[in-house]
Amino acid sequence: MRLEPGFTACTLTGMLRFALALLLAGPLLHAAMHAADTAAFDWPQWCGRLRQPLSDESKWKRTWPADGPRQLWRAKVGKGYAAVSVSNGRVFTAGNDGNSDTIWCLDAQSGAVVWKHSYPCQGGGGGFPGPRVAPTIDGELLYTQNVQGTLLCLESATGKPRWEQDLGKLKRTRGAKFWHGASCHPLIAGDVLIMESGGQRGNLAGFNKLTGELLWQSGDFKLGYGTPVHAVINGEPTVVAFTGSAVAGLAPQDGKVRWSYPCEVEYQCSIATPIVSADKIFVSSYYYDQGSVLLQIGGGVATPLWHSKEMLNHFNCSALWQDHLYGFHGYAQKQDKSKGATYLGCVDFKTGKLKWSHNLGGSGGLLIAGGTILALTENGELLTAEASPAGFKVISRAQVLGGTCWTMPVLCNGRIYCRDHAGTLLCLDVSE
Repeated sequence: MRLEPGFTACTLTGMLRFALALLLAGPLLHAAMHAADTAAFDWPQWCGRLRQPLSDESKWKRTWPADGPRQLWRAKVGKGYAAVSVSNGRVFTAGNDGNSDTIWCLDAQSGAVVWKHSYPCQGGGGGFPGPRVAPTIDGELLYTQNVQGTLLCLESATGKPRWEQDLGKLKRTRGAKFWHGASCHPLIAGDVLIMESGGQRGNLAGFNKLTGELLWQSGDFKLGYGTPVHAVINGEPTVVAFTGSAVAGLAPQDGKVRWSYPCEVEYQCSIATPIVSADKIFVSSYYYDQGSVLLQIGGGVATPLWHSKEMLNHFNCSALWQDHLYGFHGYAQKQDKSKGATYLGCVDFKTGKLKWSHNLGGSGGLLIAGGTILALTENGELLTAEASPAGFKVISRAQVLGGTCWTMPVLCNGRIYCRDHAGTLLCLDVSE
């Protein structure tokens, strides 16, 4: 080899060492880049980062073979309706065996158990046994609640308990019994953990997320089964709660009620999560005599823009995509035909008018990712369809589960997670 002026053997050795370092570091760099990329699509709580069933994930397969996407793994996690949360390559959910609840942490790639935490809890739930709550992952901590109202904080890496609060021991207020089992997914707003509690000094409660200390109780509302969301409305950080008797906006730090709108719900079944878009809020319940309402918030007042019975969510909320709501309408239990039609539908967000509906033989849950509906019906059929007001157009569909499937599917990092009430959890590969 001929060395140019200024190019020495030491220089060549240095270049070789640098090239070797790059070669050895390649897999590590790739792994780090992959981890950063996948973390961007993590689904760390109920309905994802924004508590709205929307995903930014676009690189996933919408089209499958007749028998569905390839199954990566299958796990048994116990009875219940708890959806999964996904964070840092781990999947979290919960189930019940009749005498105890178990919080599961599984490896997202293999389904192997990383850790599990079991504790006494009767199945309960007013004839619908098992937990309803997807664990909330907030950095090093995990928060969840069982049907009896026990609020738990665990270390997300190990499952080691940090603290526990029994919401059932808070002095009850009117209509505060968990008839069908506590169903509120823990909400983190800064340093405050916010729950529906039914306490005598207020239905909503704020706790120190690190210690479990009760910070405030607020709101003279009936206890419901909904899940609050945290949003900025007219420049103010606001907790929006759909309770058993009202829709309300509260200050997250002290629980001060900023506004409320009366919304009395039969059996207190305010289940579906509110949808927030700028200064507008959509809430819906099959048990609300006016069906659904779109509220506009301004000047400390909630003003109804429209009411509609075209979208009556039962237990899963709708998804708002390009000024249209997509969701399941109607009563879930097929044996009660008197409750009327059940369908997947599309409603104009601005007017409440129905654009289309399609009967899928029952209710279910959905999310929208990259302009595509991903839905799991209560009969265990998984499908993709275009999120378009022009009409219902299926892309792919497959029977992946049996029994009762009331839990919304989750798409995260090219994998779909779906479960049935009996406790079968599937991980399906839809990565490109």
